[in-house]
Amino acid sequence: MIMYAPDNWRKKSLGMTGTRNGMNKFQAIKAFNLIKFFDPKELHHGAAIGADKQCHDIATVLKIPSIAHRPTKTDYMAQCLGAQNRPAKPYLVRDRDIVTESDLMLSFPKEEWNGYNKGGTAYTTKYALNNKVPIIIVTPTKLLWFNFDNEDEDMLRSRDYLLDLLAEF
Repeated sequence: MIMYAPDNWRKKSLGMTGTRNGMNKFQAIKAFNLIKFFDPKELHHGAAIGADKQCHDIATVLKIPSIAHRPTKTDYMAQCLGAQNRPAKPYLVRDRDIVTESDLMLSFPKEEWNGYNKGGTAYTTKYALNNKVPIIIVTPTKLLWFNFDNEDEDMLRSRDYLLDLLAEF
């Protein structure tokens, strides 16, 4: 059974970025468990096919309102409008808005993370890192956690608990 994060990490705005190729099974399971664990007040996503749509569907199942940050270019837009829909913006502007409106980010890249990755998911991940927004990067095979706050004991315990818990699934 999944426990919830401590109160200082629950009911916050959770943002996500991910590949339009979709998440693999490992990432999809981690996405479900992370979203459930953090129990956010809302989930911000880019309304694109692939990982955005998958996380939107997870939020819907968990009854978490989603906020769709739609792109102006609709080639890869999914049918996943949220409880709120932000005005359409160019991809990178929309991606920065997702980070800005989120207390914590999840990233689901299509490849292992090395810091030199390219594309929209990598851009958004680097933007979160550069702006010191806590982020969990779920690569196709592992989970990486970056937090920039002064980590208090509750936060450290919740991080260690989370990593241990997710290693089991």
